[in-house]
Amino acid sequence: MKRIIVENISKIYQLGAQAEKDLSFRELLLSQVGSLFIPSSPKQSFYALKDVSFEVQEGEVLGVIGKNGSGKSTLLKILSRITAPTSGKVTINGRVASLLEVGTGFHGELSGRENIYLSGVILGMRRWEISRYFDEIVSFAGVEQFLDIPVKKYSSGMRLRLAFSVAAHLRPEILLIDEVLAVGDYEFEKKCIQSMSELGKAGRTILFVSHNLVAIKKLCSRVLVLKHGQEQYLGDPIQAVAAHLGTQKVAASSLIWENTGLVLGSLLSLESLKIISAFGNEQERFLLSESIKIQLVFKRFDSDKTALFILSFYNEEEDLLFTSSRVVRDYEAVTLGAKETLVCTVPEHIFQEGVVTVGLEVFDLGYDGTLPDFEQATLFSEKNILNFVMSEQNEEKMIDRSAFLQNKKGKMKPFLKWHAS
Repeated sequence: MKRIIVENISKIYQLGAQAEKDLSFRELLLSQVGSLFIPSSPKQSFYALKDVSFEVQEGEVLGVIGKNGSGKSTLLKILSRITAPTSGKVTINGRVASLLEVGTGFHGELSGRENIYLSGVILGMRRWEISRYFDEIVSFAGVEQFLDIPVKKYSSGMRLRLAFSVAAHLRPEILLIDEVLAVGDYEFEKKCIQSMSELGKAGRTILFVSHNLVAIKKLCSRVLVLKHGQEQYLGDPIQAVAAHLGTQKVAASSLIWENTGLVLGSLLSLESLKIISAFGNEQERFLLSESIKIQLVFKRFDSDKTALFILSFYNEEEDLLFTSSRVVRDYEAVTLGAKETLVCTVPEHIFQEGVVTVGLEVFDLGYDGTLPDFEQATLFSEKNILNFVMSEQNEEKMIDRSAFLQNKKGKMKPFLKWHAS
């Protein structure tokens, strides 16, 4: 069954246009007379969405990614009936719950308990149905002791937890989720992602907008990539991430930007990011006894500015293991426009067995080499874009296997030397 059908929808905004309102006869007359003497300025049209079409089947989790301003939030507002498309048609088959903003639909003067029932009624649930899931909603949100306090006194994180818990547990057929999960703490984000996975398996239809590429690849069967309001790609999550990042090639262990590279302002362009072995070969699987190298190739356009590169390493549970940074200053400049290479080496016996993912951030520290404003200085930030697999050594190659006997598996697995004194 097709839960969502979007047919050639477009949304046009008039730049500089005033919001429409009902005018009295006197106001209308004055505006018409005034227009005879004051020339009107030409209106400029802006396409927030242009001829976007797709379908979402029952039980499917469709991801939506794209840069800021690509039309993701406009699409969700149209699907949520908050705004209407300028042209095109949207068909929704089923009850919809939306999380577009923190605590959307909550009444600030009502308590958490009252808002749970209010949200349920809005979703078309009966009181007995809401009561059936009430304890689960409260437990999942973790707001038991604040249940009878007005939600206007809740923190943004508490309102988020309650809003998601209500939407997930009241069993809507369709769940629309914007990047609100970024407001919550890490443990709650994990719970939300697990909950969305279970809802998808239970036959619920989910449309998930996120900048978390690992969550997108993990949860979604298909991904829609928007660029300047238009569909850039719709299909396989891996290829969708490649299209989103502007890559020519994307593998588990390598990322190569197409043509002139990924241009980051006037500072530099990224050419490639690869995981290689100690011998310089691109590699996806490593033994615990092997070192791992992260190779970054880029070009600089301004030798007077300072760039900051940060690599982040995560385990399978998306726990941050550690970060490593490198500052590239003006006196290290080579010929502008020439390819430069940075290599970060992670020594052997650091990681646990399993998948390790790598994230990259690039910052423009300006001419004085300081970080004036975090948001303003950020040129590139992707939490998880590459990954590699760590595996145990063959037993016969172990020098002392007792060194790795563990009752509890930690997040890292260093080989520590012992000696008697």
